[in-house]
Amino acid sequence: MKLQSMTLKNVVGAVGVLLLFLLLAGCKSKDSGAESASWEKRSLPSGTSGSMIEQLATDLKTAGYAETLIANVVDYASAQVKADGTESTTDYGLMLASIQTGSASALGLSSSGLSTDDEKTAAIGTVSGSLAATLSSSTASASQSGQSQRSVSGEASAPNYAYSVTVDASTDYSSYMETLMTAAIGTMDEAGVSNVAIQANSGTVVTSVMTKLSGTTVSSEFLAAAMGGITAGAIAGVDDGGVGSSDAATVSETLLSSVMGKVSAFGFTSTHLENAMEKLASKAVSALGKSGVSSDSASAAAQTLMQTMVTKLTTAGVASTDLSTVMQKVSEQGVANLANAGVPSADRTTAVESLVSAISAKVKAAGVSDSDLSTVMAAIAQGAVSGTGSLGFSDADKQTAIANASSGALAGLKTAGYSTTQISNVSGSVTTGATKGLTRAGVSTADQSTFAARIQTGAEAGLSKGGLSAAEISALSSTLQTAINSGLSTIGTSTLPGTSTSTNTSSSTTSSTSSSKAITAFSFTSALNSGAGIGSDVTGVIGTTEIKLALPAGATVTALKATFTQTGATVTVGGLTQTSGTTANNFTSPVTYRVTAADGTTKDYSITIITRNPVPDTGQTTCWDGAGTTIPCPAASNALAQDGSYNTANQPSYTDNGNGTVTDNVTGLVWQKGSSGTSYAWTNALTYCSGNAASLAGTGWRLPNKTELSWIVKNKGSAPLISPTFTGTVSNHYWSSAASALNSANAWYVQFSVGVVNSVSKTNSGGYFRCVRGVAVPTQVPFIDYGNQTVHDVSTGLVWDQRETATMTWTDALSYCEALNHAGQTDWRLPNRNELESLVDNTKTTAPTINTTYFPSAGSGYYWSSTTDALSSALAWDVDFGHGNVSSNYQASILFVRCVR
Repeated sequence: MKLQSMTLKNVVGAVGVLLLFLLLAGCKSKDSGAESASWEKRSLPSGTSGSMIEQLATDLKTAGYAETLIANVVDYASAQVKADGTESTTDYGLMLASIQTGSASALGLSSSGLSTDDEKTAAIGTVSGSLAATLSSSTASASQSGQSQRSVSGEASAPNYAYSVTVDASTDYSSYMETLMTAAIGTMDEAGVSNVAIQANSGTVVTSVMTKLSGTTVSSEFLAAAMGGITAGAIAGVDDGGVGSSDAATVSETLLSSVMGKVSAFGFTSTHLENAMEKLASKAVSALGKSGVSSDSASAAAQTLMQTMVTKLTTAGVASTDLSTVMQKVSEQGVANLANAGVPSADRTTAVESLVSAISAKVKAAGVSDSDLSTVMAAIAQGAVSGTGSLGFSDADKQTAIANASSGALAGLKTAGYSTTQISNVSGSVTTGATKGLTRAGVSTADQSTFAARIQTGAEAGLSKGGLSAAEISALSSTLQTAINSGLSTIGTSTLPGTSTSTNTSSSTTSSTSSSKAITAFSFTSALNSGAGIGSDVTGVIGTTEIKLALPAGATVTALKATFTQTGATVTVGGLTQTSGTTANNFTSPVTYRVTAADGTTKDYSITIITRNPVPDTGQTTCWDGAGTTIPCPAASNALAQDGSYNTANQPSYTDNGNGTVTDNVTGLVWQKGSSGTSYAWTNALTYCSGNAASLAGTGWRLPNKTELSWIVKNKGSAPLISPTFTGTVSNHYWSSAASALNSANAWYVQFSVGVVNSVSKTNSGGYFRCVRGVAVPTQVPFIDYGNQTVHDVSTGLVWDQRETATMTWTDALSYCEALNHAGQTDWRLPNRNELESLVDNTKTTAPTINTTYFPSAGSGYYWSSTTDALSSALAWDVDFGHGNVSSNYQASILFVRCVR
């Protein structure tokens, strides 16, 4: 780990310079300890770091440590934060690491009175636990006395001023814990702990931190995220701690085991527990790349970690009913992070098989019952195949890796002690699960049947390794083909080459899926539903168990006739047989279509109708380079293609109705033409619009929601940034109807003088407004997860990249999206301002303000749009998903990216 571009070892050395200053100020020599045996008159740094050090001193006193040791810790920790420049940093991870590093040096002093490795390790655990507990997910705010230096009060149990370090995002909380734990393990040798003891006892430091956190009021969401950070940081600190590469894997296993052993103390719900296990698997394997494990040992180390994790799932509190879900996530993250673990690219296809085999070998030890074995093994295979999509394989290597995943899943069962009969019985489930993982692995629809054929090859190899004879494997060929075709049917693609989904006893091809039961297409055609206000065919977006369709506003949905195709024998709604293009249903609320297979098994699809919600174009038609210089707009797929390069059909267009109202021809909303002549507080603005105090034509007037108001910002020309069709716009903020979910005392507004979207106190009386009527833009987006790391917004028609990226400049973000080839598609681009803001979930009470069900890895940072700030071409618009704000940033800034198509 690095602090301010220096390694921990270098940082510790730097403390000596500052300690010289302390000596000149009257402190005794290092080995003599602090000037005074009492810590209560020490001078502490200003800001939050001083608060943390004071709390640490209090906790050490409560734990029974001597005054001299506490004084040493206070002095050395204070000196360390000064040396690192972390006294007032907002990166609390670096601040905690500085205090931990300084404390470790203090604990190594002879005057601190710790003589044995066990005593020093216990003290390190107390320090780490205390520091970890200073981070809070509450809404408490920091309070400082204001002076640059202050003295500790003398009453250790009652600090003379309040403090709190509030972390707004669970991702930040995890990151801070990771940095702290890297310092905790990485500086054990600085505290004088022997190498042998570090290897044997480092897990007790982790246990101390976990125990301390289990007694805090930090939310389950944050604590679940922290599990991964604690594990990753501890493993990454192994190298800094002086553990040799030959022992790094063993120590890493001990650290992970320590975390797993304490998870149950947190009382997580099943959802939070699943998230915690997913993050643990991802972070643990990734951290091996920083632990000092050699590249030729990385694969074996990853296997050991995953086996440790699997065998302790029950200990961690995972219920037997949740094992398959958790196993799938563990398998996927283990495979996906092999590159981060340091496994050389040439060894990764083999490493996939070894890792999956290692996981399978421990399913019995994990408590998986024989009756659940098929389900769990299908989940492991699906997760493993999905994970291959993150390893940067060529198509040829990906085919090999996917085959190896199937082989490893079955081969590992022999090691687990299962009979050949049991292995044979689950082989079909393994191949079905593996096939279902193809979309998430990034295999295009056109290639899925080819890749699926390799799944069968791999499964047959795994059966051989599992102890089945050639004759037994040959007899299973038809079963494997049927199972794979079932998986292909589920993901909506073709069958294996040379097989058929139809039953044909006279044919030599394999009859596939008597168990097949999927809806593969679903639509409402204008020909069958013209009287319902459907002017053109509407095709449904099909997910695993749901189908969503976006209809025009005002469409009548009480008797719609659906056109559909299915692979099952029959389709029913409420027991009534459905005939495609004939049977009508009332879709006012979701309708469940049940598909019944030839073998009698069923699958339900929930059909939901939503209102089509076109996103207005920003209206920007000019393009700029990264220096703010105007350039001809590059064509799509060129490196700097941006907002002005994509002039969609939804160009801003307004009609003055001649009665004091304006119609937005894209959204259909009707607006008050003029601005309110007087400023109001938020509640008064709500009442004014809902009561139609302006006596505008029509009914249903209301204050616009945040998205609606932001979408009428004009992204070209001079201020005010709004179409001249609207009159009387002033420079003050304009109220939306949306209260801030993160701070209920505030409400959202748009400042048309500059274009920003922010929140302010509802009691602020300086806000103006413009009323609106019509079908509201939804505050929550109706998504469908395609299962291939892309997500479809059904209401807007936009498809989003589900993955997270590294941060980059604006021009790099443009180039990244234009060059992206993902999920078989190449027409990706950076979203414009309006498109990006459509992702904000304004109902979220915690960051990130995006639907984390569909974007589970989303962070709380700033994300680039492709839209340049019309008032300053050196800036581009961004959206802050930590709060939901819309602002502009210099194009050289480093922000996150989410591509769209």
